[in-house]
Amino acid sequence: MRRSFYLLLPAFLLLVPFGLLAGEGNYRDFIVGDRAAGMGGAAIALATSTESCFYNPGGLARTRNNTVSLSASIYGLATYRSDSGWSPGQDIDVDSFLVIPTAFGSVWKLDERWVLAFSAFVPYLARSNDLEAYPSTYEYYKYNKDDQSVWLGPSIACNVDESLSLGVSVFGVYRTFSWFRDILRYAQHTWSEDIKYNDLSLLAVVGAHYRLDRNWSFGLTVQPPSVHLSGSGELLTKQSYEDFVLVNYVDDAETENTIPAQVAAGAAWSEPGKWSVALDLIYHFAEKYNRLKGKDQFGTTWTYRIKYEPVLDVSLGGEYYVAENYPLRAGFFTSLSAAPDANPETSYYPGHINKYGLTASIGRETENTSLNLGVNYSWGSGDFVGWGAEGTLVKVDARESFLYVFAGSSYFF
Repeated sequence: MRRSFYLLLPAFLLLVPFGLLAGEGNYRDFIVGDRAAGMGGAAIALATSTESCFYNPGGLARTRNNTVSLSASIYGLATYRSDSGWSPGQDIDVDSFLVIPTAFGSVWKLDERWVLAFSAFVPYLARSNDLEAYPSTYEYYKYNKDDQSVWLGPSIACNVDESLSLGVSVFGVYRTFSWFRDILRYAQHTWSEDIKYNDLSLLAVVGAHYRLDRNWSFGLTVQPPSVHLSGSGELLTKQSYEDFVLVNYVDDAETENTIPAQVAAGAAWSEPGKWSVALDLIYHFAEKYNRLKGKDQFGTTWTYRIKYEPVLDVSLGGEYYVAENYPLRAGFFTSLSAAPDANPETSYYPGHINKYGLTASIGRETENTSLNLGVNYSWGSGDFVGWGAEGTLVKVDARESFLYVFAGSSYFF
């Protein structure tokens, strides 16, 4: 019986959800950039400065000045709720304070046609921890997660003629992931899981910007799936029941962090220095890969599977200038989940939360500077694979929200 326990336990653990409390299939928990951050990310047809490197490098050729964007940082609160997420009657309730430096870059006009830039963005960061205790039933839960991606690289753009400009950005994408969960139930059953990995990949964004006339502009970007370059990971699990103990350790595991292909199109109507309205549609393609895979000391293969389904996101934003130098901006955006619906039978994909967001900002512009302050709020609900009675996996409700304050500044010379 003891031998059967040791042989069957790794197979059981492979079915346990790998700790994605939040819906990882959401591409936009917050909006990066400066002007775009206030307009719900509607920037494909409007962005003409550092944030163009991220949204549409074709618009980079429209910049009028050399630019240094010092930062666009956000400060805020992220919350996650899941009813009976730990087990029946035991809810997951996580609050996290985040500080995220979302953008930095410089833009140089080489001549009247060519523009070169170098930029860095943090489009994704999740950091949270929780400790829940139920002494009456001797059940304790501990959880910690730190997940961050940094995009860093050059961009170049060219004015083909007065109407059309083209550009390309090439980013090295570095992702670090750390996850820990510890469960003690009934003073006799414990389970802990610790996963760490880092991954480096290469990503390109190709964009075109077209001006129909003085007011109308359009943008189109194509982003192929990222290309894996290198990475490594570790996994450690410990399972015990009464006097039975089993430890599994995976060292130097293979990693992959594929960012799905994307196509985005935008249209904008603008009266320079007065007001603008913009709409973007962003289509994310399906993707499936093994984020972490390796063999433990017993030769058992552990696999951390990721699956993304196609999803269409929308950004809608507007701006209005008060007294010429003070832009007021507002926007709406979606961050629909590309993760499959939560299914206890395929618990590799445990979370699915569709989110919606609102943004607003106020700025001040002079001949050489730009300063913007604003707020970004997103919320959503969905489902999650949690624990049911007697250790079974069940579908439970989940809710998530983000409230951020952001600040950005640029210097033109």
